[in-house]
Amino acid sequence: IKFFLPESGMASLKVMDMLGKTVYTLVNDYLPAGNHQRDLFLKSLPEGIYYYTLTQGNFTETKRLIHTK
Repeated sequence: IKFFLPESGMASLKVMDMLGKTVYTLVNDYLPAGNHQRDLFLKSLPEGIYYYTLTQGNFTETKRLIHTK
């Protein structure tokens, strides 16, 4: 997953199932401003639709992810 942070600060990047339950946390740390990338390994999860949410300060962005094997 590639993402951009407009400013440095605490950031959170989580993957959630259709019910909103967090199934994977990719980032929960202080990150500098700029472009970032994290690898996502979902082999242990069933196929389906998931959502990932990036949060930093007042900024939140959610996108859909379709997982197939």
